[in-house]
Amino acid sequence: MRRFAYICIIIFALCLFCSSAFAVQETDLQVKRLHAEPSEASNVVFEFPIEVKLLGYTEDRNWYKFKVSFNLGLVNFTYVGWAKVPIGTPEAASQ
Repeated sequence: MRRFAYICIIIFALCLFCSSAFAVQETDLQVKRLHAEPSEASNVVFEFPIEVKLLGYTEDRNWYKFKVSFNLGLVNFTYVGWAKVPIGTPEAASQ
């Protein structure tokens, strides 16, 4: 019975570790360039002079937390906030 408990604890710890590792990796997205086609070999349409980074999202994935930062001379401006991106909702289908 003790052996079974240890195995369950180890499996739970591994699942917790793997899920947290994937969650961090999934939200560490940076937007630097817009391409003409969905390919790295395509032409770059626009290169952002700012950093736009996805920090997280709500459980229903309608609100996304972003960090936007840029330099203007020697001054660095950083903004963190939420943006509504209604993906997969009736609201998005009508647009």
